[in-house]
Amino acid sequence: MLLAAAGIVERVAWTLLQPAHGAMGEAMNVAVALGEGRGFADAYGPGHGATAHLLPLGPALAGLVYHWLAPRSPAAEAILAGWSIGLAVGTYLLLYRASGHLRVPRPARLAALAIGMLAPAYLTIETVDFRVWEGGLATFLAALFLERVLTTHRRLSEYPAIRFPLVPIGCACVLFFVNPPLGASAFVCLAILGLTRLPMRANVVGAVIAVGLLTAMVAPWALRNDRVLGTVVPLRSNAGLELAIANNREMADAADPAAALEHQLLAIHPTANLQARREVQRIGEVAYANRRGEEAKAWIAANPAAAGRLWLRHARQMMFPDRWMTDPRHSRVGAVRAIFLQIIGLGGLTGLALLCVRRWNDGAVYPAIMVLMTTLLLIPFQPVSRYTYVLYPTLCFLCGALWLAGDRMHKRAVDSGGSEV
Repeated sequence: MLLAAAGIVERVAWTLLQPAHGAMGEAMNVAVALGEGRGFADAYGPGHGATAHLLPLGPALAGLVYHWLAPRSPAAEAILAGWSIGLAVGTYLLLYRASGHLRVPRPARLAALAIGMLAPAYLTIETVDFRVWEGGLATFLAALFLERVLTTHRRLSEYPAIRFPLVPIGCACVLFFVNPPLGASAFVCLAILGLTRLPMRANVVGAVIAVGLLTAMVAPWALRNDRVLGTVVPLRSNAGLELAIANNREMADAADPAAALEHQLLAIHPTANLQARREVQRIGEVAYANRRGEEAKAWIAANPAAAGRLWLRHARQMMFPDRWMTDPRHSRVGAVRAIFLQIIGLGGLTGLALLCVRRWNDGAVYPAIMVLMTTLLLIPFQPVSRYTYVLYPTLCFLCGALWLAGDRMHKRAVDSGGSEV
C-alpha cells in the first residue's frame, strides 16, 4: 500500500505541473462535443460532424464529466485526472496479483511494482492523455483480465467442477470494445483456457455468452453508425487512415522517422490538414479513410520488402520505443527515459521467456499471448506512446520473472554442494 500511495502522490504532483487544459487530439474533441451537447462528433475539429473515429467508452466517460461540469473546467479536469491516475495505479496492483498467480517471488513482484509506481516513464500519458483517450482504460481492463484468467486457471487445477469463467469472459468482451487488439488477444487466451481445461459443453456455453455480450455492445454502436454515417461501422472508421500514415515510401526510407511521421500527419490527417478535413466533410470520414487505406494497401502490395521492414521496425518499437517516440524535445531526461524503456523491454521479454520455461503449467501462456499477439496485431500501424504504453505495465512485471534465473542458479549451487549464505 505504501508503494501505491507513493505512486498516487507522484502522479498528483505531476498533474499539478501540467497545463490546465487537459489532453489534446481527437478524443478530446469528441469529449468536448459530448459535453457541449453536439453528440459523438467532431473528432477532426468543429464542423466535422458525427464520427466513428474512436470507440465510444473512453470519450463518453469524459464527455459525461464535461457535460456535468463544463468542458476543460478545473473541476472537470481534476475529476478526470483522478480517474486516469486511478486506472494507472489499479493496473499495476492487478498485475502484482497476476504475477503472484505465476508464482513469481514476492520480493521480485514488489520490485516490479516499485518500478511501475515510481518510475516516471509515462507520467504525462497516465495523468493527462488518458483522461479522454482509451489507453488507460484498455490497459486496466487487460490487467484485470490477466489477473482473472490466471486466477481461473489456478482454480480449475484445484476445483475442476468450475464450468466456465464468466468474469474473464466479461472482461474480454468489454476490453475488445475498448481496444480490439488487446481484446482479440484476450479471446485467444480464453480459447486456450477452455480447450485445455474445460469440457466441450462449457466451451459452447462460454462462447454463446461471449457472442451475446459482444453483440449487446457492438450492435447498437454499428446501427448508430449506419444511421449517422450512412454505413455500418462495427468498431472504428479510421483503420485505413492509420494504415496510410504508417505505410508509404517516405516512412520506409526515413532517416528522421519523427519528421516523416509529422509530415504524413500534416499531409493527410484531417485533424492537421484543413483540405483533408474538407474532403471528409464532402465525402464522409468512412469513404476518406477507405480511400487512404486502399492507397496504403496498393503500396504494400507493390513494395512487400519495404513494408516487411517497416512492420519489423514497428514490432521492435512496440517493445523498445525509439527515443523520438518518447522524447520529441531531445532533452537529457528524455534520453534517460528512452534507455530505461528499452531496458524494461529487454528485461520483460527475457522474463517472459523464463516464465514460459519455468511456469508454463501455471499459465505463462496468457501473458505471452497478451504481449506478443497484441504487438502482432498493431505492427501494420506506426506505434506512438499511447500504443506502446499498453504493453509497458505488463513488461514491468515480466521483469520480475528475471528472479527465476537467479533462483535456478542458486538451487544448482546448493544441489552441487554449495552453502547458503
